Amino acid sequence: MSDPRRQDDPGEQRAAVLRRLVNGYQVSQAIHVAATLGIADRLALAGGPCASDELADATGCDPEALYRLLRALASVGAKVKQIECVTTSAESYCLRIVRP
Repeated sequence: MSDPRRQDDPGEQRAAVLRRLVNGYQVSQAIHVAATLGIADRLALAGGPCASDELADATGCDPEALYRLLRALASVGAKVKQIECVTTSAESYCLRIVRP
């Protein structure tokens, strides 16, 4: 549990604002990379969950780097990670280049 005294500290409040700004930038960059790679389209073409290694092969990405990207996106709800497979979420529909 957080210390209520820290919430009243102006320095802590400024640090929290800065963390939100930095994290917002990181999230927008991760979404940009996923959109540029066409991850949502590739998942739609696969017709269901797909292993992150398969996505890495299809996109020409380093498997470990793509896995970290997908985990970052999963943490903010842009993608859903299921064990070693990735599938789309409702929000990822917006990232598709080709929309049915």
